[in-house]
Amino acid sequence: MNREAIQNKEDFIIYILEQLHLKVHPVAFGAFFMEISPAGGIDSFRNLLDDLHQNGLVTKQENPGAPSPVLPHLRTVDLRYGISVKGIQFLKQQQATVVNQKAMKEVFVTYSWDSEEHNDKVIAFTNELRDQGFDAEMDRFYSQQESAADFGKMMHQAMTDYKKVIVVLSKGYKEKAEAFRGGVGNEYNLILKDIQKEKQKYILVSFDGIHDEAIPLSFKDQEIIDLSDRKNLTVLYAKLMDKPLVQFSEVGKVKPVIEPKVVAPFRAEKVENLTIGRLRCHAGNASQFGQLYKMIEFVCRQKKVDQVNVIVREDFCC
Repeated sequence: MNREAIQNKEDFIIYILEQLHLKVHPVAFGAFFMEISPAGGIDSFRNLLDDLHQNGLVTKQENPGAPSPVLPHLRTVDLRYGISVKGIQFLKQQQATVVNQKAMKEVFVTYSWDSEEHNDKVIAFTNELRDQGFDAEMDRFYSQQESAADFGKMMHQAMTDYKKVIVVLSKGYKEKAEAFRGGVGNEYNLILKDIQKEKQKYILVSFDGIHDEAIPLSFKDQEIIDLSDRKNLTVLYAKLMDKPLVQFSEVGKVKPVIEPKVVAPFRAEKVENLTIGRLRCHAGNASQFGQLYKMIEFVCRQKKVDQVNVIVREDFCC
């Protein structure tokens, strides 16, 4: 929404949230007031922001500022506002209502203007998509139709009006994105706030392989398609159509039966009906020290059985 389209308070609130959504950090109240330039005056503007804060749509930071130049014993207030998660959700709901009233466009290709050679490659890439049946568009598609194209508005529309957004990563894109500089910086800020919820919408690609020089820090954990290998175009087409590349089987209704190994319970062996025969104390089966026996050998026999079953050695002192 632009300032000229504001017709009521609801429109103005949406406009405020859209402008805060573009900011990387919470913005100072005075600077934001001068940027928005509301007709109702600074007090009514602050009251409106405080109402939005009370409803959880914006964040508010209020800290002591520098001493007042007129009254040094008093300090100014550093007052800053930013959009909250709830505010972003509210804004998306409002935008979705508008978007749903018209047909969603298919693919938007965004990139950094690094060089004429890189720009031409992006144009060729967009034409390749169109040749393959994808209604792909990019900034040049509109700039040659309009004498004063608004690229900021174009990027915002890419976030809301297109089913898919292809981001062409490059060294120049990374430098501008991480510095939050220019149109790429604003776009990067928008994508970071949206990509975690719209996981199928944004597709990151690279023309020159995957390397740290071209990947912004916050995109490190995202999947990136390396288009320096044309075989990966199939991966890109599948993502644009939300089609799987691998067909997995249906989940069976019956799981396999596992037969557990049965282990017999532990039982200590018990020998019954044992008798101890007479002790045979002689030099052959005993040892002495100081006229005391240190070891005596005895024989265990079962009752009613004459055969010797077990011979056990026992050491003890008498």
